Amino acid sequence: MIQVRFRQPRSKQWRKWRELCAVELSSLTAQEGPPYVIDEALYKQCRDLLFAAFSNKCAYCEGRLFEQSAALVEHFRPKGGVRDLKNRVVEIKPKQPHNGYWWLAYEPSNLLPTCSMCNVYTRKRGGKGERFPLPEHGFRASKPGEEKKEKPLLIHPGREDPAPYFEIDFETGALKTSDERGRACIEVLGLNREALMEARRDAGRDATLVIRECRRKKSPRKVDEERVAEQLAGRKPYSLVWRKVDEQMAPKRRRRSTSRA
Repeated sequence: MIQVRFRQPRSKQWRKWRELCAVELSSLTAQEGPPYVIDEALYKQCRDLLFAAFSNKCAYCEGRLFEQSAALVEHFRPKGGVRDLKNRVVEIKPKQPHNGYWWLAYEPSNLLPTCSMCNVYTRKRGGKGERFPLPEHGFRASKPGEEKKEKPLLIHPGREDPAPYFEIDFETGALKTSDERGRACIEVLGLNREALMEARRDAGRDATLVIRECRRKKSPRKVDEERVAEQLAGRKPYSLVWRKVDEQMAPKRRRRSTSRA
């Protein structure tokens, strides 16, 4: 998971879509209460623009969209219902389930491109589903504007940098963390599933070889330099791995230069 600062397009298509979303949101807001019916076709209408902004990668695992599973538009704060870390229904009051963050159903900052492995919940594998955990006894928003008071355990990759929360075991490809928020992301999104660990392990090996080759040579191959630049810029799968490898190698280079001096 890496930070991606999403900038809304200036195209006519995007502006028209935002206008339609505003009309639909006004209709929901005018309701006296639930059920809030979300137009799924509408919030998915500009998904290709959203996917492109994230370099056609899953916002959570960084796997290539469409490669191993379906590509979906994910609501960071769930739109139709809310569950906790253990997938139990969240209640606002006893026997009154949370109706979801319906007012954010068409909000671009709440929409993320994801693979179905990260997005769809199964008991065996994990996956986000409607889970949106908060710290124990933390404030839970139930109406527009209140979400600003929440302190989510999950990390939004468009609003903050996830990198400080994770380390990588390059031998296994597993994500490691000692932080509560990092643990919540790994558990909820299934970020240490077998296929992902294997992909990160392979990425770590490739990154080590290519970055080392570029650093050693006075005139490295242009194709290698371009590959490193693309990865460190976050435009390729598993860029977090490449960045962690680059960070590990940087102190060694500084120590060598200091010793020579």
